[in-house]
Amino acid sequence: QGFYNFVYQPIIEQDEEISGIIAVATEVTEQVLSRRKIEESEYRYHNLIHTSASLILILKGEDLIISVVNDSMLQSMAKGKDVIGKPMLTVLPEIIEQGLGDVLHQVYKTGESSYGYEAPVHIMRNGKMELSYYTYVYAAQRDLNGKIDGVSVIATEVTPQAEYNQKIKESEAQFRQMANLMPEKISNANAAGDVIYFNQTWGDYTGLSFEELKNGGWQKTIHPDEIKEVTKSWLHSVETGNDFEVELRIANKLGEYKWHLTRAAAVKDNNGKIKMWIGATTDIHDQKTKEEAKDEFIGIASHELKTPLTIAKAYIDLLRMSLQKTSNEDFMYAQKAAESIERLNGLIGELLDVSKIQNGKLGLNITEFDFNEMISTAIEGIQYASPNHTIHRSGKIKQLAKGDKERLQQVVVNLLSNAVKYSPNAKVVDIHVAEKNGEVIVAVKDKGIGISKENVGKIFERYYREEERATHFQGLGIGLYISYEIIQRHNGKLWAESKLLKGSTFYFSVPINYTAKKL
Repeated sequence: QGFYNFVYQPIIEQDEEISGIIAVATEVTEQVLSRRKIEESEYRYHNLIHTSASLILILKGEDLIISVVNDSMLQSMAKGKDVIGKPMLTVLPEIIEQGLGDVLHQVYKTGESSYGYEAPVHIMRNGKMELSYYTYVYAAQRDLNGKIDGVSVIATEVTPQAEYNQKIKESEAQFRQMANLMPEKISNANAAGDVIYFNQTWGDYTGLSFEELKNGGWQKTIHPDEIKEVTKSWLHSVETGNDFEVELRIANKLGEYKWHLTRAAAVKDNNGKIKMWIGATTDIHDQKTKEEAKDEFIGIASHELKTPLTIAKAYIDLLRMSLQKTSNEDFMYAQKAAESIERLNGLIGELLDVSKIQNGKLGLNITEFDFNEMISTAIEGIQYASPNHTIHRSGKIKQLAKGDKERLQQVVVNLLSNAVKYSPNAKVVDIHVAEKNGEVIVAVKDKGIGISKENVGKIFERYYREEERATHFQGLGIGLYISYEIIQRHNGKLWAESKLLKGSTFYFSVPINYTAKKL
């Protein structure tokens, strides 16, 4: 199929009569097809502009006359189609003071495009000046000869996104300002665990700049004896999302190592994905030094007391034997003295255990034993010493267990004695033993005074005692600490559930077959 232009002319004879017609045809197929392509291109061009969600303007000439504007742009400008044919800076004179007129003229003169990201623009809409944010590009328009004849404006309104980002920036600025005022050393890490922010306190303490700290300088401040374990623990937290907590020594700007407690928690999105980590490092050097001095004193004092106490116990036992066949009253006094020495001996034993724990010498004597029998022995001892309470037992283990029998019995005795001690008005204590997924689970339940919610997580700390308990009940506050360490060394868990004035339940779980952890 082709396209032609036809010219028809009559053939006129000498007598001026028409004798025929001359037809001249010129093929114009190529021109027609080219024109159609141009028309189609212009249609698509105009259709693209007017149906686009983007805000589009075409400005012509040095006066920036609006020649094309789509509905999205008109709506954003709060104008009608009558703006077509008018200068842009006359239609929106408010943008002149905001410098946008100069930018448009600069693009027209130089041909260099201009870009804006979340740029604030004040526009007069319905008699009221309103602030909106735009991401835009101003680009030069050229004719067929390459000469600049106008400027195109393509923009997207991003007001909600920009306002949200602005709030984030303000929040971050407030956080950093607050963090710089805090005495603790505050840091931020990204989801991968790379530390990206240190507050001013870090710099003041270490003498390092922010960039030095950020580029790995903080790792060089950690004591060489702790850096390996700290790094391992941190990588584990990053991998699992678990909270990070470690005590370590950090060098100050004088090169002196001071003890610190570092905690970090993950900030997660609604899907549980880690967004960042927030960490706080607190100077605990004085507290740590005092604890070490206390532990050293307790260790020495306990060892020194052990010998005379053993001798006193031996003499009391001889005295009981000699009085057993004489005065009942004198024998009773000797018996009470022996019981007091036993209690003192138990306290000294606990203090020695604390000393062993602190020095890493609390070893385990692993054997295979009857767990049920061990529980029975523990119950029997507590029941004998506390005849006013009844200990109810339930559950059994069907196989032999492997672990340190004496140490695990020490844990059970501690939990039962605490249950009795803190249940002065409730005469029943329950102990349940179960086997599940290769673990032994023991639960000791009382209906005593209970523990406040905010203190449940602290009761396994060394020397910790609730104020209410310390006032009315005797003890050093180390029994649960020792029990916790024993269970930890068995690769198990020890935890508590409690309600104030409603009672407590202490649980521990250990593998039925103890296996030493690989270092």
